[in-house]
Amino acid sequence: MRRAVLGVALTVALALPVFSSLGAAEALGPEPAVRTLPNGLRVAVFRDPRLPVVQIQMLLPAGTLQEPATGAGLAALTASLLTRGTTSRTGTALAEEVERIGGTLNANATRDYTTVGGAFLARDFEHALDLLGDVVLNPVFPLEDVERRRAEAVSQVIQSRQSVGGLAEDHLWALAFPGHPYGRPVHGTLASLPDLRRAHVQQFHRETYRPDHALLAIAGDVDPEKAFDAVEAQFGSWAGTARLPARAPVAPNTGVRIRIVDVPGLPVAEVRVGHQGPGRGDADYAGLQLASQVLGGSAASSRLHASVRGAQSGWTWQREASLLTLSALARPESAAVVVERFRAELARLAAAAPADSELVSARRILSNGYRLQFDQLASAPAQWLASAYHGLASARPQSQLDAIDRAEAGPAAGRWLGPAGIAVVVVGPASRVRDGLETIGVVEIVEPSAEPAVVALLPTTDTSTPTPEQEAAGRRAIEQAVTAHGGATRLRGIVDSTVEGDMTLHGPKVDVRGTVKQVRREPYQFYSQVEFDQKRTTQVLNGARAWSLAGARGDSVIDEDSLAVGALRAGFRSDPHHVLLMAADPAARVVLRGREAISGRTLDVVEVTAAGDRHVVLLDPESHRLAGVEQNERALLGTTSVRRLYSDYRTTESIVWPHVEERLINGEKAMTLVTRKVDFNSKVKETLFRHPDGEGTGPAWRR
Repeated sequence: MRRAVLGVALTVALALPVFSSLGAAEALGPEPAVRTLPNGLRVAVFRDPRLPVVQIQMLLPAGTLQEPATGAGLAALTASLLTRGTTSRTGTALAEEVERIGGTLNANATRDYTTVGGAFLARDFEHALDLLGDVVLNPVFPLEDVERRRAEAVSQVIQSRQSVGGLAEDHLWALAFPGHPYGRPVHGTLASLPDLRRAHVQQFHRETYRPDHALLAIAGDVDPEKAFDAVEAQFGSWAGTARLPARAPVAPNTGVRIRIVDVPGLPVAEVRVGHQGPGRGDADYAGLQLASQVLGGSAASSRLHASVRGAQSGWTWQREASLLTLSALARPESAAVVVERFRAELARLAAAAPADSELVSARRILSNGYRLQFDQLASAPAQWLASAYHGLASARPQSQLDAIDRAEAGPAAGRWLGPAGIAVVVVGPASRVRDGLETIGVVEIVEPSAEPAVVALLPTTDTSTPTPEQEAAGRRAIEQAVTAHGGATRLRGIVDSTVEGDMTLHGPKVDVRGTVKQVRREPYQFYSQVEFDQKRTTQVLNGARAWSLAGARGDSVIDEDSLAVGALRAGFRSDPHHVLLMAADPAARVVLRGREAISGRTLDVVEVTAAGDRHVVLLDPESHRLAGVEQNERALLGTTSVRRLYSDYRTTESIVWPHVEERLINGEKAMTLVTRKVDFNSKVKETLFRHPDGEGTGPAWRR
């Protein structure tokens, strides 16, 4: 009954036309009473006695911006675990208590911050404040819940990569903000999530959930003085100072960066263009909001819609920067045309101020939308929280919008927009999209399983911004390595390869010996067979599909999931000739990071970033041969640092190939491979990679 009462109350609150008969100031909700506690917690109370409901929201600077470089998804994981149990309540008891008083309680992390809040009946205000305080101050993060929630997050990431819109969104942010926390997916990556542990969650909570930067907003049928007293009683003893990183400046994009997420069977391509903008606190905020509305905020009347049917645009505002996104659907062959039209409209908006009639229409649409926000009980505190977090003098940008004219909107667009400095992401079949886009700029092609953002390597290495001299030296070192192994023409001419050898697995007490055979055929056909004690394991990759053969006779077929497909595709690319070609690709960023003593050898350390992945390539400074490669390899149970060290070079068909590989996992020697035979271009048959039940199809893509 209590839940039903609250549901009716909230429904009425959400539907109530608060400005229908009120003045302009009243239409935008009451001004709050604001107070700051001695521990730094800022509190705002919006008294609204029309309904017996209270909304409580807390904002903490605990978002992606505060995560460590290798901890993508940590903020979201921490937020999701707040309600799983406290020092005084189990997760089940907490949920039952919230249910009993008919309320709601949830937490959510964003790129900038985490919010914790809920809605309750006004008579339960103090009880509700106690529940919110308990989950913010006293979560215990039960180990089994951390493991379960982390596994759920991994599954969500895998599922999101089958969504065209999700892929486009993640890759656009990664491309627009390379190397910045904003470029990382909020909910984490397959590289980062498996490594997050309870200790990381506890430390993140301990360092960021502190009162000195926290904000609390309360709205509803509650007396401000009584609310302040209750907040003081609940949070007054909360102590500590948040250990926040220094503000992270965003490096401006100056060129055109293009990425295709290759989905071969997609009939319609998702086209997105992103342009960096200023942070939310910038003086150009209102002018850029109006400019964006003119450009594509309302599809039916916008400039973009007149140029590309169904196209639209919109800003996403963050503390350190913002992103203007232009989007549309198009036939794959027309994707480049859409991008060029988007660039033309950006150039037009940057070159000349919008017409007065366009500004009047844009201002009316934004003003109406802004007022409509205050139909909801939670909107006034949400606006205050955002404004206070961004350091704005007022939570009411209405006056700013009303004051902007052509003389200000035009220069604002001119300062920030233009056809250069953009990120372009197209999700669709690369074979039908690439040619057109290559007329615009250098095109990077990645698979749907690729991480959108560059993930920091676990091995310690210099990751400072490289100098032009370091990049030039890195490029020379790779060119010398390619020559030392037979030259680019011969390496690119390898259509298939077969490697057979002996494998030793090094255990803590005993070594296990067996044999291995690997067959590669371009593109992305990979056959790997390992045999120990007459037990054979076979895995086969054929493009976007993979399976394994098990059983005593190898006659049991197990289809692999997308994670295993990604691992096998990474395995296909891990042999020496693919590593060299990857590093030699003009689209790769190659940086010489100096020299390091590794396993008794002094080697050149070259950092290579290509197709969203980072590798450390190790080269012999005298012979220029590939001495090793180090990278993170992803698996369901975690991300591991894998170092392959090469020796015993021999020449086969004019190609220099290492015949001994020592493999170290997380610094421990795990495997030795001794090659007995190498064949190149032996015309490997297609049938080797054919699924026993037929070719099949790739994953089912959905929007």
